Amino acid sequence: MRRERRFSNVHVHKIKVSNSLNGKPLGVIRDLSSKGIGLVGKQPFASGACYAMRLHIADNDGHTEHVDVKMICRWIKKNPSRPVYQAGFELDQPSQEFVDFVEDILARGRTAAKRR
Repeated sequence: MRRERRFSNVHVHKIKVSNSLNGKPLGVIRDLSSKGIGLVGKQPFASGACYAMRLHIADNDGHTEHVDVKMICRWIKKNPSRPVYQAGFELDQPSQEFVDFVEDILARGRTAAKRR
C-alpha cells in the first residue's frame, strides 16, 4: 500500500522531462510522487541505470519552472498498442527542491479540483 500522496491525472501531462546534461527530450510524466515518477517516452531506458533529468512545468503566467534530479530506472515496459515506453523511476538523491516541486504540483491539483 502506498503511503505517500501521488498525483496522476490531466495536470501531470504538462510536465515534460528532458536529459539535464544535453537537453534532449525524454518524455512526459504520467505519475508523480515525492519518491519518484512514472514516465512515458519514445525511447527505451535501461532498468537499473541512473539518469540526470530536468522536469519542466509552466506556471499560470506562462513561465517555465524546472527541477534537476537524478533518477534510477526501476522498471520499463513497451506499450503494446502504441510506439511508446512506460518506465518507473525512483529518486536517487532526495532533495528538498524536488519535494517542494511535488508539493506545489499537488497543491495546484487540489486548487483545480475545487474549481470544478
